Amino acid sequence: MDEELLRYNVIISQNVYEMLGRHAAFIAKVNVNAAKKLAVSFKSAAESLKQMPERFPIYKGDYMPNNKYRYVLFEKWFILLFKIEGTDVYIDSVIDARRDDKRYWLR
Repeated sequence: MDEELLRYNVIISQNVYEMLGRHAAFIAKVNVNAAKKLAVSFKSAAESLKQMPERFPIYKGDYMPNNKYRYVLFEKWFILLFKIEGTDVYIDSVIDARRDDKRYWLR
């Protein structure tokens, strides 16, 4: 009984690519290989959202709308923040979870 899984369209905003670039540039100042690993890990996390994105937990935070966003933790302390609308998955933010100011996450 093989059922084909629903495939979602993953949409990554230009803003997210810019965030990822800033994070990678900062890391590359210390370790270029770690910066490359961050980019590869992000790509893998984003690809994983093509199937069953609802398996990831709902993000609950002071500045976040209730039950709207989910997250994927990757590369130890980075968070990929996304929402599901129909069969589309929108990646809205890449967050360095070590950063204390949660309002920064909503840029």
